Amino acid sequence: MPGRARPKGRPRFGRGGRVFTPPETLEYEARVREAAESVFAKPLEGDTLQAIIYVYVKGKNHADLDNYVKSILDGMNRVAYLDDKQIKDIHAYLRFVTDKADERVEVTMNE
Repeated sequence: MPGRARPKGRPRFGRGGRVFTPPETLEYEARVREAAESVFAKPLEGDTLQAIIYVYVKGKNHADLDNYVKSILDGMNRVAYLDDKQIKDIHAYLRFVTDKADERVEVTMNE
């Protein structure tokens, strides 16, 4: 998926103590979902899935890798797989690029 990855935002508290996910996170997860829908005809059903994730960002100003992984996997939930509890093995890599045009996320799912 082209473009800069967005880390999972921390839950926020609204009026009356209501907890919500930041809009930026929801927008990014929707972009991930759309990208996954263009690849997966139906969700994988195996119970021992492996996710291999490469996050490419420009510069050294970046979030924690685990926060990127969380937003990516949450966006793919129910599209690439039925539920993220199916994922038993995750390999994630943060790589740096010199050109903003090269920022992207690459995901491989294996059964």
